[in-house]
Amino acid sequence: MLTVLEADVQVKIGIDAPSELSIVRTGLVD
Repeated sequence: MLTVLEADVQVKIGIDAPSELSIVRTGLVD
């Protein structure tokens, strides 16, 4: 489930915002 969310987020942000992606991933994990 988490991997699906991560993939969806990566697609939405275009995988060009590592900082934002880290924040989102941290929020999901936390």
